[in-house]
Amino acid sequence: MSMKDLPNWLVRNKGFIKKLEKLTIASVVGQFPSVRASHEKDISDLDISYLLTCGSILSQSNDELCQDSALRISQYCLINSVTVQRKDSAALILDTLANNATVELAVEKGFLSEGFEKRLPIAGQLEAMKRKIEHTIEIGNDKSIYANKFQSEFWDSAQQNEWISVSAPTSVGKSFILESWVEDYIFKRDKSLIVYLVPTRALISEVFESVVTRLDPYRTGVINIQTLPLRTAYDNSKTNVFIFTQERLNIFYNSLNEKPIVDLLIIDEAHKIGDSLRGIFLQYVLEMTCARNRHIKVIFASPFTSNPELLLSDAPYKGKTSVIKSSYVTVNQNLIWVEQRPNTPKKWRMYFFSEANGNL
Repeated sequence: MSMKDLPNWLVRNKGFIKKLEKLTIASVVGQFPSVRASHEKDISDLDISYLLTCGSILSQSNDELCQDSALRISQYCLINSVTVQRKDSAALILDTLANNATVELAVEKGFLSEGFEKRLPIAGQLEAMKRKIEHTIEIGNDKSIYANKFQSEFWDSAQQNEWISVSAPTSVGKSFILESWVEDYIFKRDKSLIVYLVPTRALISEVFESVVTRLDPYRTGVINIQTLPLRTAYDNSKTNVFIFTQERLNIFYNSLNEKPIVDLLIIDEAHKIGDSLRGIFLQYVLEMTCARNRHIKVIFASPFTSNPELLLSDAPYKGKTSVIKSSYVTVNQNLIWVEQRPNTPKKWRMYFFSEANGNL
């Protein structure tokens, strides 16, 4: 069996599944002190060592189930292990997953000592350094970010294509990398016009605060960032960033005698183009915007959808397009059913559902 096939075989191995279920149940129980007190720990140190070895293998796979299993193992060991060596091994699994955010959180919470890379063997240090170089993205001249696998894939695609459709879970950092890319886009171009479409007014405020903090933290007005569709909102002497709903964008267009040319159009929650009336209106403003600039760059961002390629049907015939459909796992999710015991209002039953339909 090749190393490429090993993770998929391992994650479906009955012996591994049984030990992983023990670890998962122990992890879930540990989140509830009253349950933890009455629950016997039935996962041994030998099992932990075995699972850490498995986690290091699974972390090298792009399969969702492999990544989820590796993440569970590493998080459990960071929180519950006593030895520095096991905590460093768990951090190395996270580093292999390019999940730097969780490593930083573990350091912040006191579960991991800083500089774990320096405590690794030479081979481990070299691999960690290689990954850091591969996933470090430079923004402008004096700023860089350490991206995860999805964010690195998006960045490379956005550099090479005009129309991009991105579909990924909400936890992978889509908004962060989109705003980082906009920051870099503005740095490399003079007096561009960027439209960031969101589906609701509540999201307008949220995205506005985030964009202003990133692009103009001191509120100097060097970049014109607007949320109201007024004729006076557009300033052709500056870079303009408009954060609108589709209705506001239409109102803005109608307020001007001559519609400005949009250089970059970002549509967040793009799957809503399939909604009834508002979806039709979103399609209308998309076509209106693209009709004035055949060289416009368009980015569709949607949660984990099955057919993101459909959003690229309006792309120019010879335009470069890219579809990013990622199942990259950055957090674990636990499904727990809670019900009250009959005639005992202070006692409850909790059922934990796992991939193998285990329960707690």
